[in-house]
Amino acid sequence: MKTIIGIAGSLRREAYSKKLLQAFADRVPKEYKFQILDISQLPLYNEDLIENLPPAVAELKEAIESSCGVLFVTPEYNRSFTPAMKNAIDWGSRPSGSNSWPGKPAAVAGSTTGRLGALAAVMQLRQVLVNPGMVPLQQPEFYLTQAADKFDEHGKLTDEETAAQIDKFWVAFAAHIARFS
Repeated sequence: MKTIIGIAGSLRREAYSKKLLQAFADRVPKEYKFQILDISQLPLYNEDLIENLPPAVAELKEAIESSCGVLFVTPEYNRSFTPAMKNAIDWGSRPSGSNSWPGKPAAVAGSTTGRLGALAAVMQLRQVLVNPGMVPLQQPEFYLTQAADKFDEHGKLTDEETAAQIDKFWVAFAAHIARFS
């Protein structure tokens, strides 16, 4: 069974990006396994650590390389994606000559408590994914607005419209992955 990995950009335990990523995991197509990666243990990118990769970095690179695609879910911080997300992307592309991302189908979803759904962060992140060689899905776009109203006290998605959008997104992302398999 092919594995899709998921990365949430927020490190906060109760982050809406993590809740949305779990909602995607709960609705993943049956032909895929979905693995959520925890990027909170990655050290800040530092070339001094390349000679002896920290275990969290080695695990990240292994997960990327064994996956058939990656889903990034980002909040928006000051009209951009998070430093934690950038750190994971940088570690995955290093050391030089050992980039784990090339050719990897990718998709991006945004979540925010505001009305723009992390639009700026999603657009920037998709642009950044191209340089290390990922192939980002362009359509459909996914922006979860007013995220605080879409989950229950246990973090479960309660909004049926969002669930339908997730299903539509999975159809497009699965087709995108198939084009590059």
